[in-house]
Amino acid sequence: MHCPYCNEEMRIGVIHGDRYAIKWVPKDKDRGGLLQWFSKGIILAGFSESVEDVFYCDKCEKIIIDTKGKKDTRKK
Repeated sequence: MHCPYCNEEMRIGVIHGDRYAIKWVPKDKDRGGLLQWFSKGIILAGFSESVEDVFYCDKCEKIIIDTKGKKDTRKK
């Protein structure tokens, strides 16, 4: 995959979860780490799961994650 910022080739990798879910939460809805269970967002990986096919650009230092098929707790 090519980086959408600089067009360089990105490296593919994985993010491993540990004891807690990894979740994207909108900045204006963030309640902090202690209250993260009550924040609605896109769950990227649950307890001890992994996020596959994560792309990283060495030049821009940006990560791209496809959220298709991930549980979105913001939706009803």
